[in-house]
Amino acid sequence: MPFTQEEANVMASEALAVQWVAAVCMTLLLYDNVITFGQEVSTMWPMKWSIPKVLFLLNRYLVVGMLVFNAIGTGLA
Repeated sequence: MPFTQEEANVMASEALAVQWVAAVCMTLLLYDNVITFGQEVSTMWPMKWSIPKVLFLLNRYLVVGMLVFNAIGTGLA
């Protein structure tokens, strides 16, 4: 079923809005990582390896990696 020009325009503008929201979320997450990096170094790095430390690091860096990978895959970057 082909789309009308108006429907195609609406879908394109909604897709662009989704990309902008994703870019803003990634930017805020990276900004948070930058401004809290000093606290992370002084608090988490000296700790022995434990489940909470591993979960923290996975949550902090795996999520950023996935967002960047997703941005590259969707052509956002």
